[in-house]
Amino acid sequence: MKSAEQNTWKKISQTALTVLLATTAIGSEAASVTISITGSITPTTCTVSTSTISFALGAVSVAKFSGIGTGSDWVNRDLTLNCPSITGLNMDLTFTGNSTAGSLRQYFALPSNQGSGLTVASGVAVELSTTNASNGRITATTTLSWRPTSSNSSNNYSYPLYARYVQTGAAVGAGSANASYTMNITYK
Repeated sequence: MKSAEQNTWKKISQTALTVLLATTAIGSEAASVTISITGSITPTTCTVSTSTISFALGAVSVAKFSGIGTGSDWVNRDLTLNCPSITGLNMDLTFTGNSTAGSLRQYFALPSNQGSGLTVASGVAVELSTTNASNGRITATTTLSWRPTSSNSSNNYSYPLYARYVQTGAAVGAGSANASYTMNITYK
């Protein structure tokens, strides 16, 4: 009986060894594959309704200015964006332009080139704001973060902007007072 038992164990051992070798042989023929994923998740973007926001400040009398910091009437224009969705919409608005010199750097300077034969107004600059007051002042180094908070059916969202002339010198001199500045919108 011992011999039959040994034969059974011998057959089981040989079968196990054959299975082990077959498994090892199959496993050694396998190759590893690297799965590589590329892409990005992009922020929601909007369409700007116009590439130029024009402020017609009009012909302002030098008599309107009575000292440094006084200014003309505020004129409002809105930055209007059409956004398909405001979910996750965050943006920064940054402004570039030349600042006035010295302690009045919070204002945008008038460019010296106003066109052929035109004299530049003196003692004034442009003040930009998010309100019709200086407490919302925008400077050449301002970054405004904006996130529309409520949806509307038209998908149009407005950000208020105001502009005016402001006295920056001891006296205001008459002349042309045209200017342009850049606002960049960065989605994040």
